[in-house]
Amino acid sequence: IFDIIYVDFNDGLDDMMRNGVCLRKVLEEINKHRFKLYSAESYIVGLGTGGLISRIAVNLLESGNIDHKVKKIIAVNSPFRGINIPPSLQSFIKQGYYLGKSISFWYDGLEKTFAPYVALIDSKLMQQLIIYRTWNDSMQEYNLYLNNNLVLRDSPDNCETVVVSNGNYRNYTLCS
Repeated sequence: IFDIIYVDFNDGLDDMMRNGVCLRKVLEEINKHRFKLYSAESYIVGLGTGGLISRIAVNLLESGNIDHKVKKIIAVNSPFRGINIPPSLQSFIKQGYYLGKSISFWYDGLEKTFAPYVALIDSKLMQQLIIYRTWNDSMQEYNLYLNNNLVLRDSPDNCETVVVSNGNYRNYTLCS
């Protein structure tokens, strides 16, 4: 007796706040068309950054005093404290890309090999999540992310949050 609604963002690597606003609109639309005969509550399962975006969306609804009808958010391996891509790996990827660009006149395979990884590291989402950045990248996006109350609040007030993780190196609570 459940409807499963799968939300796929146009750009999963886009700004988390923009995707959170999108999910908020989806939740509002679901609640407008909810049948009273069936369940009056929703459950959200967010995988990876989906857990972050779910928390943002529900916190946005609560900050606007809107009844979101979300009973529980289940966040699986969500990077609430950011992600650690070692600076040495970031440098290797960028150096490989730039080396590939410089020798592309006789071999363009190296540039093509590294280009998707450079695009990933330079995406808006990764700028918000990567803890240590290389090159001339600023920490501005990550610091904005860390100071965002909609993300790092313990959990929304009117629903339970369950965090499932396979562990981390900073001794944060794995389940809450």
